Amino acid sequence: MADNYILLHKEDHIEVHDYRKFKFPGLDLKIVGDFNTVKIKLPLKLDRCSLFIESSYSSFEIGSSERLISFGATIKNGNHQKVKIGEEFSCGHAILISQENYSKITIGNDCMFSADITMMVGDGHSIRKKDDELTIKNWGGEIFLGDHIWVGRSVKIAKGTHVRNNSIIAFGSVVSKKFDAENISIGGAPAKIISEDLSWDRLPQKIFHKEKIDAYGIQDFIGTEEELRALVKDNPDKVWVDFFIKNYALQNSSTREEIVCFEKKFDANNSDLGLLKYLVSLYLRFNDFYSIKLLFEKYAVSAKKIDYWGLITWSRALYNLGDIDASKNLALEAIGNADSDWLRHCAKVFLESNEEHVVVDVAKNIIGKNNEDYEFSLDFLINHNLSKKNFIEAKKYLDQILLINNGNYFYTLKIVNCCMILKDFERVIGECQKVILKNKKIMWSYWHLSIAYEKMGLFKNSLKIVEEASLLEKNNDRWDKRSLHLKSFL
Repeated sequence: MADNYILLHKEDHIEVHDYRKFKFPGLDLKIVGDFNTVKIKLPLKLDRCSLFIESSYSSFEIGSSERLISFGATIKNGNHQKVKIGEEFSCGHAILISQENYSKITIGNDCMFSADITMMVGDGHSIRKKDDELTIKNWGGEIFLGDHIWVGRSVKIAKGTHVRNNSIIAFGSVVSKKFDAENISIGGAPAKIISEDLSWDRLPQKIFHKEKIDAYGIQDFIGTEEELRALVKDNPDKVWVDFFIKNYALQNSSTREEIVCFEKKFDANNSDLGLLKYLVSLYLRFNDFYSIKLLFEKYAVSAKKIDYWGLITWSRALYNLGDIDASKNLALEAIGNADSDWLRHCAKVFLESNEEHVVVDVAKNIIGKNNEDYEFSLDFLINHNLSKKNFIEAKKYLDQILLINNGNYFYTLKIVNCCMILKDFERVIGECQKVILKNKKIMWSYWHLSIAYEKMGLFKNSLKIVEEASLLEKNNDRWDKRSLHLKSFL
């Protein structure tokens, strides 16, 4: 195993590692052969990945990506092979097999793979004419996928495949030839062009269309298709409006049919907890808390005992119907098993009843158990104490949450703000310096650091920080104003 190396590309330099001493999170790596190279560009997030190289003079390269990546790659049965994966790759799981001399697999930037995908650039065994031992008919070749390619689930990609930028390979396709056009979708076995002039995005439809959905206030719309159309009538994009309403109608129709079916089943057996849970999930799609209330009233008559889930779900429904006292009583019944779900569903009941001590005690009890609800409960207590201006208590819980979220800028900013109010300027300076050391682009850290130095009378230090910040964040007059302010003290 001579001269097999790992090249680890970092922001400003390259580290060269001996393969035999190299470990990388999420990657099971084995190399048999000589003069092979594995190139990894950081940051990179791998999960359940394997790379096996039984070759010489071959290379595997993967670009930086913090998206989920899971693959199994094998390079064998030949030398001088190359597998290259570009930047911002994501993959549910794929098998990449290269097994011929000089074979090559190239995947461009920003490609999105689903799962159960196989890419095989060589057969590994020869096919020839019966009486001609020299003429091989199935030499290995090349697979090339351009930038921004979406590969659907259970796709098989063979040698000879060439797919250009911004294209889609549909579910279950078998691809083995060259496609010259961009912005197409291909599908079938063998694959052929099924659509042209397409574009795709990683965002789900609800997020991709969020701007329009938010503009019309239809995030959780409940009503008829006619009412929905009236809300979006000002949108000039008729195709979008028609599609959105059609999709809404289909979903509603299907859900309401299910509700009718399962209501009949539940009426026949209203002690069935499974039926109750499923019906509740259907009603929640329409925020129909009144129907949920009626379900629980039926269930309570025949069930021997209402479990923890039932108590907090019923409590939530009653709260949304405005019956605070009944909601509170159910929440109190469930309090013996209270966890982060209880806090999510029931905290408002007690806070609105001016009985905040109940939820605070629950959160403290959860923290004492140090289980999976620990972090949520800490966050709850932090926000609660900040809202009450109990900054000393908030700081205590912030210190605890930072022990398990070291480097979390969101919580660091909160503790900096607390310490500012509490006039603990030395702590502010320490926290801000740590942030700047890790990430020089977090501008609030410069601002608070400058303020803290000023409060301590260290005006030169404060001015120096402002000058550093103004170089990073140019054309922002707040730094100029602050600089003039500080110079007045010098």
